[in-house]
Amino acid sequence: MPRIPIPNCPYRISFFSFDLAERRHVHIRRERFECKVWIEPDIEVAWNSGFASHELNAIVRLVTENRNLIQKTYESAAKNS
Repeated sequence: MPRIPIPNCPYRISFFSFDLAERRHVHIRRERFECKVWIEPDIEVAWNSGFASHELNAIVRLVTENRNLIQKTYESAAKNS
């Protein structure tokens, strides 16, 4: 499960290499909470397990601000699979 290294990020952001055939997305975890966020074509929450709405808004902002890094990491993993 490749992780995406975002500095000063309180979340574990990753994706599953076997999910590469699915629409691009990331899994975001903190403690016992997790959500899945689509990154293409638009950034949107696919599902959520435990995050409050204000934290989901912060997660969407974080993904939006780091979209290029996320996509580069994703593309690198796809080339190596």
